[in-house]
Amino acid sequence: MSDVEIIAREATPNDRAYVAMTWMKSWANDMGSGSRRRKAEDKFLADEIHPTLDAQPTIWVLCSRSSPRTLHGYAVVQNGVLCWVYVARALRGMGLARRGIEAALGGYPDDIRVRHKWPWPSRRFRHAQRAA
Repeated sequence: MSDVEIIAREATPNDRAYVAMTWMKSWANDMGSGSRRRKAEDKFLADEIHPTLDAQPTIWVLCSRSSPRTLHGYAVVQNGVLCWVYVARALRGMGLARRGIEAALGGYPDDIRVRHKWPWPSRRFRHAQRAA
């Protein structure tokens, strides 16, 4: 994959299913398996993902320049708050999340407001309450 040029582009309506599916699955990976996970996925999809996507957030997807319909990741921003960043597992650690954030926020600020609490102490990523 290192010889493929990855670019960021604005998401199209056709990208929404990929964003919703991978957002839910990457969030749910910590839930284990079985009915508990399925109920949590359904609730998260209904309470978090669909309302965010319905509000027309800014979404930038990461794709190959030669194949712009093949998505490798994305960043979702709503009202200046980073809602979610996803990069395909095989491409993690290559700076693609940063590239998606830069595209969606118009740069990589020192103080990035995030929808969900960051999993470790961070001076850059600061939790922002969801606007009602």
